[in-house]
Amino acid sequence: MKDSVRILIVEDDMIIGANLSLQLVNLGYEVTGIESRGEEAIAHAMANTPDIILMDINLKGALNGIETVAAIQNKKDIPIIYLTANSDESTFSRAKETRPKAFITKPLFKLDLQRTIELVLAASKESRHPQNHTAE
Repeated sequence: MKDSVRILIVEDDMIIGANLSLQLVNLGYEVTGIESRGEEAIAHAMANTPDIILMDINLKGALNGIETVAAIQNKKDIPIIYLTANSDESTFSRAKETRPKAFITKPLFKLDLQRTIELVLAASKESRHPQNHTAE
C-alpha cells in the first residue's frame, strides 16, 4: 500500500475549508490541517511538512496567501496549488512570482482538484527523480 499524500489546506472560510477537507479525504488524501491565517500555516508547514499545500490567496491575519507561500518557500520546498476567487491578472502575476505548481479559480470542482493534485504529484516526483533519457 502506498503512503497517503499529505495535504495542508490554508483557507480563511472555514466552511469551504471543511468541505475541501471532506472532498480530499474521500479522494484518499490525508489532510494534515486546515489553517485560516498565514502565520499558522507557516508553523504548520514547518512542523508537519505536507506533500502539497492548497493555499487561498485572501487569508485572515497579517499575511496573505502569496506572502505566506514566500515565507514557507524560504525554508521548505513544498508544492503549492493556489485556490482563489480572484482571477484578475494582477493577482495571478503576483502569485506566479512564487512559482506555484497550479492556480485554480473557485468554485472548485472535485474532479478538477483531483486531476490537478495528481499532475502536481507526478511533476514533483519527476523533478526529484528525473529519468535518464539517452538516445540509442
